[in-house]
Amino acid sequence: MFATVVDESRVSAPANSHGEPPMIDPLSVPAIAAFLAALNTGVATEAARAVSDGVAELLRRCAGRPMPHPRTDQEVHEAAQLLYAASVDQAAFAAALRVLIQLLAQAPCPALVPRESPPIDSSIFLDRKAVHKALDAEYRRAFNGRPRAVNPFGDAGAGVTSAIANWVARHKEEFTDGHIYLDLREGRGTSAGLRPVTVLQEVLRRLGWAVDELAAKQSFLAAAYRTAVTGRRLLVVLDGVHAPTQIRDLLVAEKGVFTILLSRHALVGRCAHVQVGPLPRRHSRALLRQVRPPGSPRTARAAERQQLARCAGSPWAITVIGAALQEAPADPAGRDAGADLSIGVLDAVYQGLDSAGARAYRLLGLRGWAEITSELAAAILQPVNAEQAAVLLDELHRRHLLTRLPGDAPRYRFRDHVQDHARRVAERTDRRENALRRAARHLVALAAAADFYAFPDRWRLGPWYEVPERNAKEGVPDYPSKEEALRALRKLSGNVIEAVYASCGIGDSEVAAYLCQSLWPLQLNAGLIAEVAAALAVVLPLADQDFPGTQLAARVHVQYALGQHTLGHTADAENHLRTALAYDEQCGHLRGQATALESLALIRSADPLTHAEALTLIDQARQAAEQITDSLPGWDDNDRRLALLTRHRGWALRSTDVAAARWQLEQSVADFLGLQHGPDKINAGKALTQIAATYIDAGAPEDAVPYLHRAVELLQGQAAPEHLTLAEQCLVVCLGVLSEPGPR
Repeated sequence: MFATVVDESRVSAPANSHGEPPMIDPLSVPAIAAFLAALNTGVATEAARAVSDGVAELLRRCAGRPMPHPRTDQEVHEAAQLLYAASVDQAAFAAALRVLIQLLAQAPCPALVPRESPPIDSSIFLDRKAVHKALDAEYRRAFNGRPRAVNPFGDAGAGVTSAIANWVARHKEEFTDGHIYLDLREGRGTSAGLRPVTVLQEVLRRLGWAVDELAAKQSFLAAAYRTAVTGRRLLVVLDGVHAPTQIRDLLVAEKGVFTILLSRHALVGRCAHVQVGPLPRRHSRALLRQVRPPGSPRTARAAERQQLARCAGSPWAITVIGAALQEAPADPAGRDAGADLSIGVLDAVYQGLDSAGARAYRLLGLRGWAEITSELAAAILQPVNAEQAAVLLDELHRRHLLTRLPGDAPRYRFRDHVQDHARRVAERTDRRENALRRAARHLVALAAAADFYAFPDRWRLGPWYEVPERNAKEGVPDYPSKEEALRALRKLSGNVIEAVYASCGIGDSEVAAYLCQSLWPLQLNAGLIAEVAAALAVVLPLADQDFPGTQLAARVHVQYALGQHTLGHTADAENHLRTALAYDEQCGHLRGQATALESLALIRSADPLTHAEALTLIDQARQAAEQITDSLPGWDDNDRRLALLTRHRGWALRSTDVAAARWQLEQSVADFLGLQHGPDKINAGKALTQIAATYIDAGAPEDAVPYLHRAVELLQGQAAPEHLTLAEQCLVVCLGVLSEPGPR
C-alpha cells in the first residue's frame, strides 16, 4: 500500500517516459464491464468499498432509482451499457467514472519476502529418505496446471514436522520470494484449529498484506492470496492441518508455489500423499543414543531393546524415554507398542514427576492453551508464584512434556496428544473449575487493559477496566501507544478465546462475555472475526439464559451482529441487533439503544435500496442519544456519539440531497475536531474523504482535491492506515484526471 507520508511524487499527476501526462483509454462497454467484474472479484479494501459506493451512486443517476450492485454476467453487461451511455452524453459523469476506474487500480500488491521455517532442530531425526523423495518428486515434476502440493501425514509423535524440516532447510534458498511456516493449531479454541478465513488472513499477513483492510470474507481473501502469489517462487508449509476445508483456497495452480501440508491423517484433495511411518530399528537406536542425558550410564543391550520396543519407532517417544532414562520407572501396565503407545510412554514419564511437577502437568493441560507463560501458569497453579512456575515449566520442557515456542521469552505449549493425556489424568484427580476460573480471570484482566488502550474511544462494560482507566488518568499507562496495545491483545487472543470456551464449560458465562468484549479491537481492526464470532456463538445462548435483558447480554448480541455483518450474514446480524435493542430497552440503557440503532442504520446504509430506512434509524439513534444526561452511562463520550450520527446521516443523504449531505458532513468535521476530550482526527478525516466522494460522484474532481488534502493531513500519524491510504489514492487519481488535456 501507499506509505503514510505524501511526497511531491505522490500528489502530482503521473507522467510517461516523455514527461507528458498519460492518456486514459477511451471508455467502452467492454472496459467498463471488466471494471465492474473486477470490483466483484477483487479484494474488499477501503478503496474498493469506496468505489462500490461510487458505482452505486452513478447507477442510481442513470436509472433514476436505487439499483442493486450488478453480480451476474448479464447484470454486469447491462450496467456497463448504462454507464457508457451516460459517460458519452455527460462529461462530468465520464470524469467521475474515470476516477472510480483508476481508484480501483491504484492498490499495488505488497511484496514482503517471508523467511519462516519449521521451528525444530532439523538435524536430530534420521532416515526420512522416503519422505524427502516424495517431496522432491512433487517439487520437480513438470507443471501441468495442477497445484504443486504434497501432504506428509503420520500418527502423533511420528515426527511429521521434523521429517520435512531437513528438506526445507536444504531447499528454502531456492524459493527466492520467501518461505512461510504456519502452525494451524496456534491460537486454537477448538480441536479443529484455525478456521479457513483465519488461515488465509495469517498467510496474507506474512506476505505483507494489510489484512486489517480486507473484508473477512473467504472469497475476497482467496482472491487476495491468488493475487499475492502470482508469478512468485514461494514455499508454504502448513502444519497441524485438521481438515481439507482449512487450506483448500491455498492450493493454487501457480508454477512457482510449492505447498506442504502436514497432518495426522491423509487429506482428501488435490495433492500428493506420503505417510511418515516409524523409524527402523537402526535409526531408532541411533536417536536414543543422541538424546540420552549426558553422563547417564550406557544401557545394556537387553534394556535398550526393551525401551526401543516400547517406543515402536516413534521419534517423539524415543526422545521422551531417552531424556528420562535415569528417572522414568518401568511401565506399570506393561504396555507394548500399539495404539496406546503415547499413553504408555506418558504414564511412565508422568510417574517420574515429583508432586509439584505432576500437579503442574495436570492443571496446565486442562485446556489447549495457545501459549503458557510463567504468569499464566502461576495463576492456574496458585499459590505458586511466577518464579516458581518458571522452574516447573522448565522441568516439564526438559522432560519433553512441553514444547518451547520460538522467541526470547520462555513460552510453552503442549503437543495435542500430551495435553489430551494431561487432561484425562486431571479429570480423575483434580477439581478443574477453580484452576480454569483463575486462568480466565487472569486473562480477562490482561486483555481488558490491552483493549482499553487499543481502542480508548469505545464504551465498555464491567469492572475489569477500572485499573487501566485509573492508570491512564494518573499518567502511568499500561501501553505507550494504541499499536503496542493492539499487538499485545493479538498475542493474547489465542489464550483469551480458549478461556472463553473454558469459562462456558464451567458455567461462568459472565466472564466469557467479558473475555469476548475485550477482543472487540481485534474484531474491528485486526481481522480476527471468524474466531471471535465462533466464540461468541457459544456465549450467546448462555447469555440469553443466565442474564437476559441486561446491558451485558445486549453487548454480546451487538458484538456478534457486527461480526456476522462483516462476514456477509446481514439478515442474522440484523436479528441480533434487534435482540440487543430489545434488551437495552428492557433495562433502560439509552447508550446501548443508540448503539444498536446506529449499527442497524449502517447495515441499511450499505445497501442503495434501503437508504431511506437508514435515515429513519439514524434519527431514532439520535433521539436515544439526546436523552442521555450527565447522570447516565455514556454522557462522557456522548458528543462523539452525536458527531458520528451526524456523519452517518450525511453519508446516507448523498443519493437524495447532496447539498444537505455535504452540510451534514461538514458539520460532523467541526464536531469531531471540537470534542470535549480532544479532537477525533480519524473520523474527521473519514468525513472529509466522504465529502470529496460526493464531488467525485458529481464529476468535479477539482472540488474534491482540497478536502482530500485536508483528510490526508488529519489522518497522518493516527494509526488508521486503511483510511489514510484511501484518501491518498483518491488524491493521486483526482490530480491525474485533472492533468489530462481536453474538456471535462
